[in-house]
Amino acid sequence: MKLKKREIKKISLTYNLGKVESVKEISGGMINYNFLMKTSQGKFVVRQLGYHMGSWQMNKKKLEFGVIEYLRQKGFPYELPEFLKNKNGNEVSKIYGKLFEVYPFISGELLGEMNDAKLKEIVKLVALYHKFVKDFPIEKRFKWSDNNKWMLDKYKKMRKIKPKNNLDRLMFKHIDFFEDLLKKLLKVNLQQNLLISHSDFNLGNILWKKGKIIALLDFENVWRKPKLFDISYIWKDYTKKKLIIGTYRKYNSLSKREEKNMIVYKLLQKCNNFWWSYLGMKKRPELKEKWILDTVKKAKQYLEIAQKEGLF
Repeated sequence: MKLKKREIKKISLTYNLGKVESVKEISGGMINYNFLMKTSQGKFVVRQLGYHMGSWQMNKKKLEFGVIEYLRQKGFPYELPEFLKNKNGNEVSKIYGKLFEVYPFISGELLGEMNDAKLKEIVKLVALYHKFVKDFPIEKRFKWSDNNKWMLDKYKKMRKIKPKNNLDRLMFKHIDFFEDLLKKLLKVNLQQNLLISHSDFNLGNILWKKGKIIALLDFENVWRKPKLFDISYIWKDYTKKKLIIGTYRKYNSLSKREEKNMIVYKLLQKCNNFWWSYLGMKKRPELKEKWILDTVKKAKQYLEIAQKEGLF
């Protein structure tokens, strides 16, 4: 993906960035496209949104920017993206039919090799994020909580597909497993300690310097959910459960019920990954089969843990 010369010029003019010296795509991301733009006024990240914006998405953007500003005012101890406003006072600009956002580049590194010390830093980040957003004033239109039942519609849509290729056949081979699992998981009451979840503590959204986290990026998926959503998101290695729980409790509270339900959210995440790997991933379709196979493998690993813990 490359930006056209006229797009580059228009973006610079719209956000008053000065003379453009270079533009380079930043790899990663499954929906949006990011570019590093170096200008006479400094370095900036240009994000091209990979979707169109209706009234709902526009309101969702207001929530995203509102959470970032709230954290900044409360003294959140990590750097945050500071989106620039265009000449009309808006963060998002439509340029030649495409949507763009811009914020000053934050210098940092992505995580290299994971170890226990770095995992503790990530857990600390999540715990402090939850502590800081706990009292965020939520508008009435955003107060409903994600109960994950919408996923059932995704599975219904998949069942209507007529198998034509290996990807279709792979999906149908495993859909019974995931749909049955999803229905069991939805019976568990998870509506506890609701807050504005970041919902995407992806390693690509966390910047480091000298072994410490310095910045948290990409608040596009913020939504009112149980804090277990974020905790389960960073739980990649099932042998690290005690480390995650112990570290989290150093910075924030975690009930026994939440501790028990960590595995439920982990399995819900895999049910979500399954439909997304098949119906989504429009930016990286070549990875669909690999993602499905990986999701199946990990879901079975976590299901085995859940069964040992007496959940099913």
